[in-house]
Amino acid sequence: MKHLKLFEKFNDINHYLYLDLEQLENGDLKIILNSNGKEEVEDSGINENTFYDLFDDIRGNSDYEYFLNIGDAGLGMSDAPCITQGYYYEDDFGGHGYNDDGNEEYSDIYIYSDYMIKDFTKELKKNGFVIFNSAAKKTPEEIKRYRLEKDTNKYNL
Repeated sequence: MKHLKLFEKFNDINHYLYLDLEQLENGDLKIILNSNGKEEVEDSGINENTFYDLFDDIRGNSDYEYFLNIGDAGLGMSDAPCITQGYYYEDDFGGHGYNDDGNEEYSDIYIYSDYMIKDFTKELKKNGFVIFNSAAKKTPEEIKRYRLEKDTNKYNL
């Protein structure tokens, strides 16, 4: 029986059940199809909607969230697929939608910019990875500082 790894952080790459996430030096997010993901895509195929299933483990074990359309998150007037980090859904006291209150130091929105001419899932299947562009480019020093602050807050250090 095949053993599946659920979550492991190693060398600034977050490993999940089907996908791995790597934040690149320029702040962009690289989504990598790991061996479990490749097997799942071979068996079941992949499209923008079934990508939710591959991303489900990430949603449950991190603060990343995938949206087929950034407008669905209320974060932009675009149809681009996006991944948010550090945003959460607020539905109290009349306010609703996704925001990053309290997480501003490390939150980000990653967008697949070529959505009008390419299908990111086909690129993921063909190349084994796809890159979503950061809406807020950060320097390598800022990325290191944000990661440290996030980990410090996460573990209450």
